Amino acid sequence: MCYDVNAPYNVHVAYGPVFELLSSLHTFICRKAYKKTDLSSEWAEQVRGTLSPGLSGLLETMEINADWKVIYGLVCMLTDQGGIDEVVDRLESQTAQELNDQALA
Repeated sequence: MCYDVNAPYNVHVAYGPVFELLSSLHTFICRKAYKKTDLSSEWAEQVRGTLSPGLSGLLETMEINADWKVIYGLVCMLTDQGGIDEVVDRLESQTAQELNDQALA
């Protein structure tokens, strides 16, 4: 196999608390993920017990294929701007139109 080392690719690798949160959120939302990890549905029940009723209800209605991709994209767009609290604050403080404009910039 041959690779062109001069190809115009730019790879950005990021890892930190925000991505740990995203991984946990994905695992919580995607019930199929329980079977792919060492976690069980008991883990999800334990986590559910620590969430506010509003957040728990919201997460129960989320769909991994639609909602997840939007959340992941928005968070990736904002991860260079701080940790978990800062990213959540930015998401909560901006309108959908402002986030869309930022994504298109």
